[in-house]
Amino acid sequence: MIYKLLKKSLGIARIDSIFEVNLDFSILDTCYVPNFGFFFLTKNTHCLGLVSLSGKLEFPWVGQINEKGDKNGITGLFDSPSSLCYSLSGNKIIIIDSYGKRIRSVELESRYINTSIQGVEVAKINRYFSKINTTESSCSIDSKNNIYWTARDVNRVFKFNTINGDIDVCMGSGKSGFSVGSNLKQCLLSKPNGIRCSNNTIFVCDSGNYCIRAITGESSYILAGKPMIKGDEDDIGIKSLLSYPNKLRINYDVIYFADSQKLKVISLNDKKVITVREFEKDFFIECDKHLYMLEQL
Repeated sequence: MIYKLLKKSLGIARIDSIFEVNLDFSILDTCYVPNFGFFFLTKNTHCLGLVSLSGKLEFPWVGQINEKGDKNGITGLFDSPSSLCYSLSGNKIIIIDSYGKRIRSVELESRYINTSIQGVEVAKINRYFSKINTTESSCSIDSKNNIYWTARDVNRVFKFNTINGDIDVCMGSGKSGFSVGSNLKQCLLSKPNGIRCSNNTIFVCDSGNYCIRAITGESSYILAGKPMIKGDEDDIGIKSLLSYPNKLRINYDVIYFADSQKLKVISLNDKKVITVREFEKDFFIECDKHLYMLEQL
């Protein structure tokens, strides 16, 4: 597979092509880390790769290609990792492993793979996870270092408290459908597949319901898209129509997300949904001072 990295300066229309990189595998998820570049997971290889902003490829960066396991250390192993995110405070990559049943961390300086996060040992996760068997998920970490991730197969969002080691349902009853309400654990979701934390709000792509939700405290609301109505129409907030929102990223007061083969943006100020670019194949987005797009050719 050939991927092209594109860069767009925020507030400027021009999009620059930086480099192309050739991989033997399809990318599953990405994570941008300043001074390193783009970390990525690929389908069915059980390892983590890195491509720098200069185009240098290290694959695998950690783990062993096509060798899966549950081993810690510099020569550690993964077992079907599905998503990743960057923990700024711990200078680590957080990885959802074992089809969503285990949380791993990777030290950026030492490349040490561990199942311990901030001194809390994370063992095989509890009864909620027996039905999870997917490599489609996403994860994020909040300002208190709590880890959130979506489990598409069981229609739930989970939370891992890194202070006391508790794992609980953040949102979703486990049944597929749509509902809203003050009780987040009783809400119905459909194939959630995109999540990001920003300040005191958690944004979730309720992909199968064609909308994006926002969780604040113990309640939630619809940020964009008309629930259960599939379409492709830019507009303000719930007047817009979405087809399968996912791969959500946040930069200050702007949300970027994929919707089928289109890159779209939502301003948190006016809630307006705008299409930025359309792609022929799969793509991934990351942002800091610039918007990066990793496009499959």
